[in-house]
Amino acid sequence: MHQQRQAVLYIVIAIVAGTTMDALLKVAGGRMGTWNLLALRWLFALVILLPVALRASVNPLRMHAPRVHIARGVLNCLGSYALFYALTVLPLSVVMTILFAEPIFVIPFAALLLRERLGVKDALAALLGLGGVILMGQPGAGPGDWTMVLPMLAAGSFALLHVLTKKWGSQESPVSLMIWMAISTLLMTTPFATGEWAVLPWGDYALVLFIAFLGSVFSYFWILGLRLGAVARLSQLTFLSLPLAYGIGWLFFDEVPGPAVIGGGLLIVAAVALLSLDMARLGACLLYTSPSPRD
Repeated sequence: MHQQRQAVLYIVIAIVAGTTMDALLKVAGGRMGTWNLLALRWLFALVILLPVALRASVNPLRMHAPRVHIARGVLNCLGSYALFYALTVLPLSVVMTILFAEPIFVIPFAALLLRERLGVKDALAALLGLGGVILMGQPGAGPGDWTMVLPMLAAGSFALLHVLTKKWGSQESPVSLMIWMAISTLLMTTPFATGEWAVLPWGDYALVLFIAFLGSVFSYFWILGLRLGAVARLSQLTFLSLPLAYGIGWLFFDEVPGPAVIGGGLLIVAAVALLSLDMARLGACLLYTSPSPRD
């Protein structure tokens, strides 16, 4: 029982850290270019990860499956750019709700790449999630233009990233996956960032450093919580991220979700809840996905 309470505490800490990080990304996105922010975020992530890598029992730079690191880097770069830009042009509640549907995007990729058989619940969950996204994109729900595609692109990219990690990533250590994720993303984003690079106030650099720190806090407590507790109970805690994001958006960004956003969010929550009935699949999903991509 004590171990389960610890696990609950760790997952709650992870959710708070991750949602706060997303809110701060929205702030940072208004102060610098998206590529600039992306490069700095992964540069600081690499700095934070280096002490962990140096203490690892295996060489974190040794590659057993280079295609894993290349694919993860490309998908992370694509998904992160879409997410970071979406946070600057869309309400936090909209981005977080659509991103919450990431497990639904896992379904087709798992069927194609992992040969998982799809059932009626999977199809129903996919339809509910799609309906929620369409409802949120209706006129009056938000911008209602191409920007609504951005969080969907981010969710799809991260879903494919996690499925590929499950398929091929067992050959690599967790530290190696994290280090090469940071290195590959930094290498891919730096050429684009140089075109919009500008000297920033020290406070902006400190903000991005704190964002990278929150990402590390999220990853650490998320993994630790899943290892200690029962997935069936911990899965219910992931729903805390949505009211937390809505509250932060209301308090700090003057965002008031309209009926279409709330209705779409409820459909997406219902879809993810339906998937959570399959605890075996949910366990795999939780190990490789999260309410928001913060590896």
